[in-house]
Amino acid sequence: MAPGQGAQTPGFLIPWIADDSVGAELNWLGAVAGLDLAHYGSQADADTIKDTAIAQPLLVAAGLCALKALFGAGSPAAAVDLAAGHSVGEITAAVLSGVLSAEQAMVFVRERGEQMARAAANQPTAMTAVVGGEPQAVLDAIAAAGLTAANHNGAGQVVAAGTLAQLEALSANPPARARLIPLSVAGAFHTEHMEPALAKLAVLAKAIGAADPQTKLLSNFDGQAVAQGQAFLARLVNQVAQPVRWDLCLQTMAELGVTGLLELPPAGTLAGMAKRNLEGVETFALNTPDQLDQARDFIARHADAKSAGASVAKAAQKSGMPRAAQAVLSASTSHSGAPYAKIISVGSAVPSRVLDNQYMCQFIDSSDEWITKRTGIKQRRWIGEGEDLRSLALTAARQAIAKSGLGLSDIDGLIVSTVSHYYQTPALAPLLAAELGLSDAVAYDISAACAGFCYGIAQAEALVRAGHVRNIVVIGAETLSRLTDITDRSTAFLFADGAGAAVVGPAQVNGIGPVVWGSDGSQYEVIWQSADWEQAVLAGKPPVIGMNGQAVFKWATSYIAVAAKRALEAAGITAEELDVFIPHQANNRITDTMLRYLKLPEHVTVARSITKYGNNSAASIPIAMDELLASGQAKSGQTALIIGFGAGLVYAGQVVTLP
Repeated sequence: MAPGQGAQTPGFLIPWIADDSVGAELNWLGAVAGLDLAHYGSQADADTIKDTAIAQPLLVAAGLCALKALFGAGSPAAAVDLAAGHSVGEITAAVLSGVLSAEQAMVFVRERGEQMARAAANQPTAMTAVVGGEPQAVLDAIAAAGLTAANHNGAGQVVAAGTLAQLEALSANPPARARLIPLSVAGAFHTEHMEPALAKLAVLAKAIGAADPQTKLLSNFDGQAVAQGQAFLARLVNQVAQPVRWDLCLQTMAELGVTGLLELPPAGTLAGMAKRNLEGVETFALNTPDQLDQARDFIARHADAKSAGASVAKAAQKSGMPRAAQAVLSASTSHSGAPYAKIISVGSAVPSRVLDNQYMCQFIDSSDEWITKRTGIKQRRWIGEGEDLRSLALTAARQAIAKSGLGLSDIDGLIVSTVSHYYQTPALAPLLAAELGLSDAVAYDISAACAGFCYGIAQAEALVRAGHVRNIVVIGAETLSRLTDITDRSTAFLFADGAGAAVVGPAQVNGIGPVVWGSDGSQYEVIWQSADWEQAVLAGKPPVIGMNGQAVFKWATSYIAVAAKRALEAAGITAEELDVFIPHQANNRITDTMLRYLKLPEHVTVARSITKYGNNSAASIPIAMDELLASGQAKSGQTALIIGFGAGLVYAGQVVTLP
């Protein structure tokens, strides 16, 4: 672990500089940063090294010197399983993991310190630690004073940041049983006050060729390991103005089963937090060079230096495999994928045009009562003037990306599931990727009808875990009104328009369960398109969708209900452990039959968005998920079963953790 700003004290580098090799390294890093770091680390007073432009390079250089003293010319990643840094300490952790060179780190931290110092100079701001108190009461008091909870440091400590007047307001009305401790920093870091620093840092980050981590590297943004170096660098930029979630980093350490934590100099702060939050985990605070041998022993006792790639490579050599094949195998095992994946966020978009059952009955022999009883539908949404498939998909995707907290540079994939994109080529996905501002993104369409969103989630999960993408957007989007025969009594009232999107990214705990999916092509005529596009062109009119409703109902309430149960079993949970059920919004009677088969208890929240939105195919599940979360009927972290089924016949389902 590498500490953040505020950990520095006058003279803390004196014992290190006494070693000639460390002194030489410090002088070199100081030359790169354009600062006399040896002077600042040994002779400068507290006020001098409080200056952000000095403190940040000084802290990173101290950590890098300690790393070199610990490991010499060897790679720390060979002996260390995980690296994390608090605030500016993330830069040190990035060097340990091989993402940045020491020189790149010093250039970046020099610019970071200078830009943050300039931002801090715009208005007098500071930070105060709030120790103790009831957690929610502390957050409420911070918010009441107009402050930001800039550092979440685990049980019993939150750091408030803002203007001096706001901090005075907090001091006048502190939370009960809490102690306020002003920190030795020169600004309200990790808040909106630092946003002026972002622009130049983003330009610098684009010029740095970051490598992928050689060991797990946790991010202050969400406590998760980041598998790609450029994505971590982008997060380093954004983190300047975002709260540090060290509490989530500690949580991930616990989930990964960390047994030993070594803090680099100036050590003590993070080791103390770990002792309060991670019971049974041994800590080591490295502060002086005479502790180096003890530190190496500590690392050796806790480290697991074997990697899967090395084991596979050795096995390949022993087997007599040709060198070319060994090279391919070595490359495949070195892919830096994530242990698991999760849905980070979800967004949705529906058209503005609302059509009720009375409107539809103008064109078919039916009634509001009959449609409601047979399907559950009261209204549906169809596109109107200025709306189309592209605009709906863009809106849903932008919502999901905004909620994810990721920058566009963090996202390098886009999957679109649709059956209503009229162009055979190009696909809709690359066009959307360009409009969203995604650079060189993997982008492709899939056609799996009403199961398309679940198909997309399954593919996204596999791509993230394989390391082929970092974060990927999955979109289900349809304008089925363009494919609806408004005079067909069996389908006119069913189909609707809309779009839903989810961002899928890496996770340290499983957020997307095994997919249960398949098809029955022998029933392809149960849901059909009336003509192929060649026939439609010759006929001079677009094709429409037809359906044998009774056959679909029988298949969905028998085979798909069984598939839903298999998805629960594949995830290793029971019906009683499920929180939310989000089936494709095809028909409320189908949903009711599946509920009875699955024997879901009453506490399970069931999606019924079909009542307002109709059947919008691949978009129905993400729209329903977004609506449940927005309304509070479902909550982040709950376990949900999603399952889609439709034309093909195809189906797919999995258990997911809600974002």
